[in-house]
Amino acid sequence: MYRLALKLDQATRPLQDFNLITLVPFSEKQNGHIGLYYLGNWPFEHGGKPKTPEYGNPNGFIQVTPENADTHVSAHFKLRDFLTKDQPNVLPKYLLLNPKLVDKLELTVRELEAMGHPVRRLTIMSGFRTPTYNVHGGNIAGRANLSRHMYGDASDVFVDNDGNGMMDDLNGDHRVDLRDAQVIHRAAERVEQKYPSLVGGVGVYSAPR
Repeated sequence: MYRLALKLDQATRPLQDFNLITLVPFSEKQNGHIGLYYLGNWPFEHGGKPKTPEYGNPNGFIQVTPENADTHVSAHFKLRDFLTKDQPNVLPKYLLLNPKLVDKLELTVRELEAMGHPVRRLTIMSGFRTPTYNVHGGNIAGRANLSRHMYGDASDVFVDNDGNGMMDDLNGDHRVDLRDAQVIHRAAERVEQKYPSLVGGVGVYSAPR
């Protein structure tokens, strides 16, 4: 990761800071590992033909360290928000994150606020999943073998402005249930209608207990 500054029109606009992230090549993964971190193998890595190029092997990975984990990738989200929830003591970790997913999440936040639902915290319950974690980690009920989580362009989210680890009561009925998730669903659908390049599907489900 390189911290850079982009010089724009100096007379009217200040310098803009940004981070340039280079990828660790996919070829660095050996026997399912990069260093000590275990990712496993992608569905068509050792044979077979993916139905579309989007299900092929990734090009490379973002290396996440204690020093860069809190780097913002957008206004509301940091690198650490999207990490697979396993191997807590193994560093560095490796991550796939599609910028279109970040755009869709930020636009969904904007749409929720336009609908009258202020968002201070949109929690990523599950972001990138390594292939191994997708099969064996956490509550695996309902996970697809070709889950887009393994490709860094899917996430499970909920609004948690009070930080209690639970969905907020978004529809104002003094309950927390699927109806609150449907508020986020409607906002995400509006984003897809406005930005066809971000269409990828939206689903609603109960969180595992």
